Amino acid sequence: MARVSLAAVFLGIHCALSSAFTVSTTPSQKINGIGASGAWWPNDVFKFPDNVREQVAELLFSPTGAGLTSYRFNVGGGGVGVTNPTRAPPTFYVSPGVYNWSADPAGVFFLQKAAQHNVPQLTAFVNSAPITMTSNGQSCGGNLLDAQIPAYANYLADVIAHFRDQGIHFTHVSPMNEPDDVRI
Repeated sequence: MARVSLAAVFLGIHCALSSAFTVSTTPSQKINGIGASGAWWPNDVFKFPDNVREQVAELLFSPTGAGLTSYRFNVGGGGVGVTNPTRAPPTFYVSPGVYNWSADPAGVFFLQKAAQHNVPQLTAFVNSAPITMTSNGQSCGGNLLDAQIPAYANYLADVIAHFRDQGIHFTHVSPMNEPDDVRI
């Protein structure tokens, strides 16, 4: 098997792109911010000692680190039916109006750190509605039941209100992450 150096790969990419694009000193887009999604990695990083978690938060959110301006918090769906448990943040939902706010310490830790560092854009996003609201009773492979839309909206409103009461203010709510089947 032939070995290709990384420099050769980058040179090839540069040559391919340089013929397709031009570089100008005139701005053509405005970047609204640079962020990170707390989808899965908080579950892994949270297993490290406290000082390492604190250091990761500093590196991500502080002005002396990456200074991220946007953070997405995964309002977990609980993971029923998810084959990789590290990709299934716990859900706060127990039953209508009943929540276990301590269910996701990893996700909440990094959300709190983002808020403490005054990250200006905080988004609550959801991969799955609670399983009692899905068509297959699982956190993946099903759909939100039409009859459960009001209950789901109440659930998300309760989550947002809970964190607001904790001093964390979401600027955005994404009730459906990466939809690939939108009915109009």
